[in-house]
Amino acid sequence: MGEAKRRRIAGTYPEAGPVEDYRVPNRKFGITIDVAGAEHPVTILFPTCKLTDLTQQAHHLCPPEIAFASLVRALAEEFITTLRAGKSLDGIGIGMAMTALYHPQHGDKMRAVVSRSLRQTGRAHLTWAFNPQHGLAIAVADHFVELADTLAKMPPDAPPLAVVGPAPAEPPSQ
Repeated sequence: MGEAKRRRIAGTYPEAGPVEDYRVPNRKFGITIDVAGAEHPVTILFPTCKLTDLTQQAHHLCPPEIAFASLVRALAEEFITTLRAGKSLDGIGIGMAMTALYHPQHGDKMRAVVSRSLRQTGRAHLTWAFNPQHGLAIAVADHFVELADTLAKMPPDAPPLAVVGPAPAEPPSQ
């Protein structure tokens, strides 16, 4: 029996704390996914040594004719469906990381910020937040960034927004 399962059965498994307090372990890339309609945000971890290969493969598999906004919406819908079914979210997490790191307007900057974080700290944490009425917001920080207020201030059908670093009080002009 695995350690986590044994601790859960014994009642000694630690309770999850607030998502804002979580820090990604060393040599890991974390993506916290916060989609309107989900009960709570979910953080998925990937080994940093596989991040480039996985996101590049996902990027090359993505049909070039699919609009970025349609891809984001489809991933968000699949996330909700998969989360409710209790299935693994790893594949969806890689897809979402790919949309951040290969974002049409902000991908180069996102990759540079994630790369710098990995070089300097050995870890990186990305927040991917989606609301169907207002779109996508992305942040790179050392922790989960609450982006609900940023999304709420965005006009309906706004282009995807990439926030690098802590979320600003106001969304930047497009």
